[in-house]
Amino acid sequence: MLEGIQIEVDTPATIDIVLEVGVVDETVVVTASQPAMNTVNAEINTNLNREQVKELPLNGRNVTQLALTQAGVTSPGGTRTASINGTRGTFNNFTLDGINNQDTFIRTDALFGVIPLQESFIEEINITTANSEVDAGLGASQTQFVTRSGSNTFRGEAFYYNRNDAFNANTFFNNAAGIRKEKVLIHQLGFNVSGPVVKDKLFFFFNYEEARDPGSASVVRSVLTNSARAGNFSYLRQDNGELVTLDLLGLTGIAIDPAIRSLIDSTPQPNDTSVGDGRNVSGFRFKQPRQVQFRLAGFPGRLPDQPQEFLHGNLSPVRLRLPERHRQRHRFRVSGSPRRGAGLHPQTGFLFPEKHVQSGRHERSEIRVPGRESEVLHERDL
Repeated sequence: MLEGIQIEVDTPATIDIVLEVGVVDETVVVTASQPAMNTVNAEINTNLNREQVKELPLNGRNVTQLALTQAGVTSPGGTRTASINGTRGTFNNFTLDGINNQDTFIRTDALFGVIPLQESFIEEINITTANSEVDAGLGASQTQFVTRSGSNTFRGEAFYYNRNDAFNANTFFNNAAGIRKEKVLIHQLGFNVSGPVVKDKLFFFFNYEEARDPGSASVVRSVLTNSARAGNFSYLRQDNGELVTLDLLGLTGIAIDPAIRSLIDSTPQPNDTSVGDGRNVSGFRFKQPRQVQFRLAGFPGRLPDQPQEFLHGNLSPVRLRLPERHRQRHRFRVSGSPRRGAGLHPQTGFLFPEKHVQSGRHERSEIRVPGRESEVLHERDL
């Protein structure tokens, strides 16, 4: 019987066991006194367990931020612009329970998941920054997330987090433009339950989380200065640095079209000098209302007797509300299926049941997409 030995995600471990001759009724207990050492390959990786995921501070409870604390991971601003050991974002393999969680259409961000990775349902994180093994999949680096699972005991929790602007100070540029501080009112709430379906055989874990952010953001846009609106444009000469102003309308003898004039007059006056050259173009800063919402539900289940077989599903709608003229709606869905017998849709990247037929000397593989005709993945003569 072995005790105190922990095997982490995608981390080879070697445990040397010394056996001694004993009597029939004697029990030999081997207790590990030090962490298992990887002597199998040269991977450079870090593993974060459930306790670390839960206790480490996060802004917004998205555990992807923990990757930024690892050696070799740098970013000028947030996880979406991160680089791992100087590589491009496309060089990282970003998975959830072994299934690709990247944006398969763009896929330029190293640490961006289509399914938001919130603290409430993540059990373990493994980040490999160098020397990844080929069995991990595509990518010079690997960022792997494992969802929580149930046990033989029924458990549950409910949570609510709130963040507001009560103690926030205004920014320098907002003060300079005479604008009040941005509104911050974030609500994050949810619950999860877990337990056995069949004791020692099948477990369930259900997690639901919702976030609401009816706030505002400070936005700056470039607008023409008063002199440029009248057709007077200025520049600095390269030879002596002299400021020269030209009346382009007077030089050309062309008047501004009335339709263009009305558009120019409809733009606001500049109130921010942090952008533009200050002579022809300056900035206009204002507060833009926004309302960001997302709902996330996950129901992973595990079969302990067959660890490679699991059922996993997620529902992750995301909605972004902006003023009517800028309104957009984004909805993302990722659905999973049993690992064995699953096909990857070539356009959407979703997993669907794969049908493999072999008759005589002909082989054919196709996927069945709900509401659509079957699509052939592979067909050949043997």
